[in-house]
Amino acid sequence: MTLLSTRSDGYHSTWFVIVASVFVTCLITANIIAVKLFSVGPFVLPAAVIIFPISYIFGDILTEVYGYSRARRVIWLGFGCNLVAVVAIWIGGLLPPVNPDSPPPRCLRRRLTRLLGCLAVEGLTPSLFPL
Repeated sequence: MTLLSTRSDGYHSTWFVIVASVFVTCLITANIIAVKLFSVGPFVLPAAVIIFPISYIFGDILTEVYGYSRARRVIWLGFGCNLVAVVAIWIGGLLPPVNPDSPPPRCLRRRLTRLLGCLAVEGLTPSLFPL
């Protein structure tokens, strides 16, 4: 069994998870930053041209190393995650804005700081203290 292989019990290698995660992240990031335009000489391009080709590279790695079936599952996973991101961004756009002249409330900043701290602890706890 090689480092890049998948065991028969359904366990995926660390490299498979890394490649799949980078693929999905590139796909979602490219769709989010696609609205930003920049110019290169006479050409106007979306910012997604910087990161979207990376998703193709990792998609090819998935197909060549892990096979078409697994690559197809990861691609569908990427589309599903992208759909979740699009719906969340759409819902966020529907929310009413705050008064742009007023600074954010103090309690909101404290809550966000506390939330970020809790998320960091929650994310690190399973890896630091495995059951």
